Amino acid sequence: MYTGSNILPIARLFHMCHTLQAYRTEDLVSPIAQSVLFPLLPEAMVAFLMNYGPDKFAEIFLGEFDTPEAIWNSEMRRLMIEKIALHLSDFSPRVLSNPRVMYQYHPIPKISYPQLENELFCNVYYLRNLCDTERFPEWNIKNHIELLKDILIAWKN
Repeated sequence: MYTGSNILPIARLFHMCHTLQAYRTEDLVSPIAQSVLFPLLPEAMVAFLMNYGPDKFAEIFLGEFDTPEAIWNSEMRRLMIEKIALHLSDFSPRVLSNPRVMYQYHPIPKISYPQLENELFCNVYYLRNLCDTERFPEWNIKNHIELLKDILIAWKN
């Protein structure tokens, strides 16, 4: 498993996978939840990749962030790498002995990040951080109306 810091090519691959995907599920309706990256990354990280592109995503992916748009840190990154390595553990030794071996696709279960258990993510924001006016007094909200609609829907559910 790659654990280096040259993540920009991987971020570009993630972005291409997300934008060129043919992956769809029947039960999920949001564009973020339809992403092939959704089982691997928190919803906010997929949204960040969609909204800011691979260059800014690479900065967030390697950093320690706790903002209204991204909660991501080294512990979460390590958990994701461990879960992917575990998912591919049967295939990794086979590909080393035969680089032409066919991968039998098995969907990876959605990774649950303990750091996000008590967070409410609406639209493209973590509401706890968005409401923290001491830490984020002038955070720019891109689409006020859509955010309010999503908050009301979340409140009803």
